[in-house]
Amino acid sequence: MYIAMVLLGYREREAWRKTPYQIVTLFRYHKEYNPHIFRQERAAVPQAAEELDDIDIALGGL
Repeated sequence: MYIAMVLLGYREREAWRKTPYQIVTLFRYHKEYNPHIFRQERAAVPQAAEELDDIDIALGGL
């Protein structure tokens, strides 16, 4: 829900209608077409970032 509503900008009703696959796929496209947003976050992540996937990095490793 966080990715759909905060990072992708969907309303709550629209987010609930998306499947997890759709949200993850849309997030990958968002990351691909907006690299300037995620470049700063990757620089702040320690070397353990190799173990984290893109969603964990965007969520701050929660």
